[in-house]
Amino acid sequence: MVCFFCNGKMIEGITTDMIDLETSIMIIKDVPCHKCTQCGEVSFSLDVAESLEKVRFDKLDEDEKQAILQGREDYKNGNTYSLNEIDWDNLDKMDLE
Repeated sequence: MVCFFCNGKMIEGITTDMIDLETSIMIIKDVPCHKCTQCGEVSFSLDVAESLEKVRFDKLDEDEKQAILQGREDYKNGNTYSLNEIDWDNLDKMDLE
């Protein structure tokens, strides 16, 4: 496997991952990864990345979970929005449907 950033050699290893939960940070030790021997970049297998996302998702409150699930459903249905279409100053008043 080759590093996406520097084309160095990736080797299997472990790392510590931090998950930002807005009001706190969760630290997960001994996460399996691939590390670049040249620049130190870390990448995760799909299974590990999905597990980390599940841990993060499980820590969200119900409103945050529903917002993420709705966003995923919108994406699956082709309902995406250009950044130019979003009025960032009045986001809470916009109807994005």
